[in-house]
Amino acid sequence: MLNSGIAIIGAGKVGNALARVFFENGFKVAGIGSKTETSAKELAERVRSIYSTDLSEITKKADIVFLTTTDNAIVNTCRQIAENGGFRKNQFVFHTCGAMSAEVLKDAEECGAYIASFHPLHSFAHKDVTKEDLINIYYAIDGSVEAVELAKKIVEVLGGKTIFIDPENRALYHAAACFASNYTVALASAASQILSCCNLTSKEATEALLPLYKGTLENIAKLGVDKALTGPISRGDNQTVLEHVNKMRENNSYDEMKLYQSLGSYALKIAEKNRTITIEEKKELEKTLKIEGDFNE
Repeated sequence: MLNSGIAIIGAGKVGNALARVFFENGFKVAGIGSKTETSAKELAERVRSIYSTDLSEITKKADIVFLTTTDNAIVNTCRQIAENGGFRKNQFVFHTCGAMSAEVLKDAEECGAYIASFHPLHSFAHKDVTKEDLINIYYAIDGSVEAVELAKKIVEVLGGKTIFIDPENRALYHAAACFASNYTVALASAASQILSCCNLTSKEATEALLPLYKGTLENIAKLGVDKALTGPISRGDNQTVLEHVNKMRENNSYDEMKLYQSLGSYALKIAEKNRTITIEEKKELEKTLKIEGDFNE
């Protein structure tokens, strides 16, 4: 089955990444399907395959189909292909959405296909992903027994690892992924915005903070998440935290201040768990982290 052709439906970032990685790992890419002919053609040329905007014609040529469309297009795309005879018995159909279970592919299943979710736990910010980029990453899967077994074999070839997520927990799993990736970007943006008040450009702020981000990730890898916590809250240094909040308030950095307080309150729980602060220090910090800013004066 691993020698069978793989059809990629959706030529966006994820579709590009998987098609190229499959191709680099020796899989045959049977075809690229997309609503946009230009994007389909561009990707098809990269993986020496055919392309079409007629999605069902592409899926008919493959034993394995990956739907790599946007999340909100998966159900309708699957239904459209099914209605046009694009799925068949014993075919394997996967989608790459993190928040959805395999159940959203029920139209393919009704055609006799084996279905599963296949979500790479990775950030696809651009199309130029190589097979080296996906080595040792995790793939969250669920679905029919046959499709899950095939998914495991594909992941093994890609050099990755699989985790099974119960369908009812897919949204929680994806929320965790958003915290780790999307909201890290949001925090980096907030940190850069605050540094702009210190006359640093966006580029300078990013360059200055990058070693801190990397060092923090290294600490997490070495010590574990909770033990990697450093800074004033981990030390019970309320005066420093109070100065942070007051200064952001003076600069009308309302969004950043509220985010700081919210995350500070969460960090306080970690500090308490780590037993690095006293009860009195905790009470003082709780008060500081609940200060409301009035920006309508």
